[in-house]
Amino acid sequence: MFLKTKNVLILLLLCLISICFIIMGCAAAPNPEEAVKNFWSAFKEGNYEKASTYIASDLDTVPDLWPDEGDELYSDEMAHAFIERIHIITEGHEIHNGSATVNVNVTWPDIESLFGNYFLEAMPIAFAAAFEGMSDEEMDDMLKTLFFEVMEDTPDVTVPHEVPLILEDGQWKLMEAPFPDLETDF
Repeated sequence: MFLKTKNVLILLLLCLISICFIIMGCAAAPNPEEAVKNFWSAFKEGNYEKASTYIASDLDTVPDLWPDEGDELYSDEMAHAFIERIHIITEGHEIHNGSATVNVNVTWPDIESLFGNYFLEAMPIAFAAAFEGMSDEEMDDMLKTLFFEVMEDTPDVTVPHEVPLILEDGQWKLMEAPFPDLETDF
């Protein structure tokens, strides 16, 4: 009888320890890689409100990816086509206290090739169109068409990037975009 009682107590103790481990596992902070994936998924879908929930509170806005200078040349259609070509794959992370770094590989059109070839081909067209008296709207349409043609011929490249995050209210938040900054890196 004593042996049965002892076995039952050991079994109860093991169950209690298992429950504690389950509870502790559920209380752990989420994987920072999921925050990067969720941000990019929402951003790519155009759901900037949802994407902003993955941004650190001191940033206040979703990081810009596309020029927004009020210039008609940079249309939403062009931005959408460019963004569709971007793929972000997480490759691991490191956590240090309340911060983390997620390593990603960003596959996107070769920026130097894309814009280099675009401007190389666009300049003579723009000058010729200006001398022929073409309207701004006609010129913009021609340059947009050229952009799509050049982008279609532009190869994709994969570049490594590190995404810093901080832990806010038990959730990982991005401190910057999960892709290189076009203005500073290229």
